[in-house]
Amino acid sequence: MQVQASRVLNGRWTISAGLGYQEYASMVETTETIANRFMLTSTSTITHRDTYQFLTVPVQAHYVLGQAGKRLRYGLVAGAEAAIYLGGSNLQLTGNIKDWNTSNNPYRSLNLALNTGLDMRYRLAPRLEVVAQPTVTYFLNPLARPASGLPPRYLWGGSALLGLSYHLR
Repeated sequence: MQVQASRVLNGRWTISAGLGYQEYASMVETTETIANRFMLTSTSTITHRDTYQFLTVPVQAHYVLGQAGKRLRYGLVAGAEAAIYLGGSNLQLTGNIKDWNTSNNPYRSLNLALNTGLDMRYRLAPRLEVVAQPTVTYFLNPLARPASGLPPRYLWGGSALLGLSYHLR
């Protein structure tokens, strides 16, 4: 989810800033093998969807490459975003699932990410457009705090922003 305000600089360049919410997730699976005193072993597998939730402040530049017909425009988008950690859950090495919040977590509260992708717009009316922006995002700093003892993990992901754009003038 995201809300943005944009300013057209000229016919091809636009800058935008906004506020959003993003969730990154990955599937984690751990297998545990237990041997008893009779030399019999049993194996159990735990699967969990680790999640990381962020409040984001994106700043982006948009460049129009061209137009296909009178209504469709396409171009590129790239920018940076501050990502504030809100919470999530993950599977611990012990096999337990741990829920985290903003005050109780081993993660950095402020992160910086870069994103790039496509910007496609279809004009429905003179001031209204449908927007589709498939993007890739990469975190520049590891998610875990250095003192946490956790291995460095750099989040990355793909997303597709779909929405409406209304031009005030």
